[in-house]
Amino acid sequence: MKRAQLLRQLVLDSRYVIDEHLVATAMLARAAVRRAVAGVTFRNEATRSSRARALQLPDGPPPPIGPV
Repeated sequence: MKRAQLLRQLVLDSRYVIDEHLVATAMLARAAVRRAVAGVTFRNEATRSSRARALQLPDGPPPPIGPV
């Protein structure tokens, strides 16, 4: 976390140059990879949990299965 804070401060102080064109290119490349490769995750992204959350069933009888 300290590293990210240091980079943020350097950028704010204009001592760390950011190539906006390169950043935009990287964002487009990331989006293209995400579309092309199913299930890809990047290391700085929060992963989506594949586990189901608690299931709450409604009170009363279960709904009918099949054609009614």
